Amino acid sequence: MSFLKFDGNKKRLFDEDISSNEAFCEDRMRVISSNAFKRLEAKTQVFPSYHGDHYRKRLTHSLEVAEIAKRIASNLNVDADLAEVVALSHDLGHPPFGHVGEDVLDNLMQNFGRDYKHNTFSFKIVTKLENISHNYAGLNLSWAVLDGILKHNGPLLKPCEYIIDYNKNLLDGLKIDLSCHSSLEAQIAAISDDIAYNNHDIEDGIRADILTLDDVFKLPVFGDFMLEVRDKYSFLEYGIMAKDAKSKSIAAMKKDVIEQTLKNIDKYSIKSYSDAFTCGVQIVDFSPEMSENIAKIRKFLYANLYHNKKVAKSRSKAKSVITKIFETIDKKPDLMPTLWHSEYSKEQNDGAKAGIICDYIAGMTDTFAVDLSKKFTSKKSII
Repeated sequence: MSFLKFDGNKKRLFDEDISSNEAFCEDRMRVISSNAFKRLEAKTQVFPSYHGDHYRKRLTHSLEVAEIAKRIASNLNVDADLAEVVALSHDLGHPPFGHVGEDVLDNLMQNFGRDYKHNTFSFKIVTKLENISHNYAGLNLSWAVLDGILKHNGPLLKPCEYIIDYNKNLLDGLKIDLSCHSSLEAQIAAISDDIAYNNHDIEDGIRADILTLDDVFKLPVFGDFMLEVRDKYSFLEYGIMAKDAKSKSIAAMKKDVIEQTLKNIDKYSIKSYSDAFTCGVQIVDFSPEMSENIAKIRKFLYANLYHNKKVAKSRSKAKSVITKIFETIDKKPDLMPTLWHSEYSKEQNDGAKAGIICDYIAGMTDTFAVDLSKKFTSKKSII
């Protein structure tokens, strides 16, 4: 399968003297050194960062996704460095409080005829908001990484206003086609995300005493391995059983992806890097049987974990915090730091102005957002 080795675009928007062999390693270093990546340590995966020390945060989730992606890419003989850096970057734009934070910001932006998506904000972070040189804005990542950040979940057939307002000239310069799929490596990063959270969220749910063992035992894949471990090692504490089952479940899902993807590569005659973009379908995928199992696991998690009363309480708090911050700053935008307020003042359109506020909030950690909300709601508030 050597023909699938990377032969794509490693060019950068701004020329730099970087060896082609080290391009994606340099990109990885720039991502993990960024402030946005560091802030993921204090952003929610399922449980808010203040809930407990041993629950996944957005950072540990991203690291697990990257590790899975590297292993799948190596087994498929595609570029593991590219798969890893896309995986590490895929949640850079996630706002505080996880998916509920994204939903709240998206709903707020709908009032301005706009939307919010974390992948397009990730793109803005690495091309504008992070800075490593006085010569240019952003991290100046390779084309293939930027394409993967935008499209790891598939084509953007209805691109949001981040693309239309901010990135149009940049996208034209990079020649990124939003209507097609991304590289095999980016697709690997996306499916590794699915594998990671569909397993580690179960483990965290057990740790939180929200998911009952009887219910978990009924699940396909993870539940099967949990029963297997219990039957062999009944003396083990349930948390250790869950860790063992999670490892076995992830391994089974990785194996399934590799086998199905090889079938798809043959079926769709993928003979070069560019073929993944032009074939019109997703190549990296689960088998039909595993897809059905994943759907059952996801349905279970939504019903029993994500919408659980204990988690819902945190979701309600998150909604209140983000809404309060947005509405307060919308009335008095000079509450934002000087650089953010300066960007806000340059905009003429109300939707674009709201987008600046949205970006500012999206970069916050859970704790920073909670503290700022308290400041805005206190009797000593400056507004």
